[in-house]
Amino acid sequence: MEKTQIKIAQLSDLHFLEEKTSLMQGSNPYNNLNSIVKNISPNEYDYMFLSGDISENGCTRSYELLQSILDGIQIPIYCIPGNHDNKDNMLSVLSNSSHIKICDRLSFSGWDILFLDTTVANETFGLLSKESLEKLRFNIEKSDAANICIVMHHHPYETGVARFDRVNLRNLADFQNIIQNTKVRLVTFGHVHNYYSMTLNSILYESAPAVSFQLKQKGADLVVENKYGFKELLFSATAVHSNCIWNHNEVLHH
Repeated sequence: MEKTQIKIAQLSDLHFLEEKTSLMQGSNPYNNLNSIVKNISPNEYDYMFLSGDISENGCTRSYELLQSILDGIQIPIYCIPGNHDNKDNMLSVLSNSSHIKICDRLSFSGWDILFLDTTVANETFGLLSKESLEKLRFNIEKSDAANICIVMHHHPYETGVARFDRVNLRNLADFQNIIQNTKVRLVTFGHVHNYYSMTLNSILYESAPAVSFQLKQKGADLVVENKYGFKELLFSATAVHSNCIWNHNEVLHH
């Protein structure tokens, strides 16, 4: 019997480095992820999504360290790259684990999940190529699911934080034109190192907190907040709800 609810952990912006002791803005990504994983109960989640910037510098060793932790979670893990990732190294290492998948689609319980690669080589901003946009349009039109969720790295709208909005999805208008008035209900992403949420044309746009460190939501400057977290997504046949888990203590319901 197909499950009526699917629970997913979305982790983003891990920024792993070569060593377990390496720090990012005073925070230890290895320890943060290890703590999250150790606090996940068996069978608590059906899937895990990693929505980009898995590595800080794209080196092979950083993905090997990540893999050493993720191999302790025997649920399907779906990954997309971020602007800090090296896609070749990411694929080379993570594809050795049968439960870690780098692909563009997942379907369950009335939902199609479409994974998009918004990265541009040697650039911080995001962009969807003409081919990617046409493929997205095709997949939306041909979907048999009642609802569609899109997972991407770069944020496809303006957050109000100027430094981040200079490196968002450059062709966000093209993206929004394709998904509006369709079965797309949720667009979830990373990149912005905090939780943001807005509804535009009846579509919910939400980011996931960073596993590495957060950046203060408002203001002209990027101010580091020394906390970490991830997002839970609970899908039913007709709706999706989310919780942000901060340091595995404080839960904010949305």
